[in-house]
Amino acid sequence: MRNIYDEELNILWNNYNDIINKVGFYSMLEDSTKSLQEKFTLLYKQLYFQVKTENSWKPENEMKYNLLKLRRLLGLWQSNDIINIEGGVHYSDRDVYRQFPLYAMQNPRVVPTIKTINKLRVKALIGYVEEKDIKDLRSLRGHLVRVLKIDSDTATFLTKLYGKMQAKKEINDFSQKGDLI
Repeated sequence: MRNIYDEELNILWNNYNDIINKVGFYSMLEDSTKSLQEKFTLLYKQLYFQVKTENSWKPENEMKYNLLKLRRLLGLWQSNDIINIEGGVHYSDRDVYRQFPLYAMQNPRVVPTIKTINKLRVKALIGYVEEKDIKDLRSLRGHLVRVLKIDSDTATFLTKLYGKMQAKKEINDFSQKGDLI
């Protein structure tokens, strides 16, 4: 099923994928969460112009709607603890359905939360696990320590994080398959 925010999500994920490639696999695993939050921080103005460029072929009213969808998506992510918008998001008193988010400043920074950084770490690990054909969590931890020379505490943290995220993914996949039956 198509999401109403598909185009805006693609722009955000393209930005994050570019940053993952620039930061590198080892930094994704070993850098502190605070350091990664700084590296993955985006500027609203940058996202605004990316949406505008991506939709430049559309009529003016459709382009404005795409920009509104970007604001709504960021407001939704702020309320669901996926990102933090510098200065916060608020809504006017008359906006009872919370459809028109307002930002405290014109060009806020969009900072991923710790939960989001951990998901991005797992995203990097998933590709590595598939590439190295690692079958279980014990092998993953051993591989992180022996081959990548990551300290045992960090390897344990990453292995637990990977296992937890993969378990959630399997549950979601199972429930979606159950809906199709």
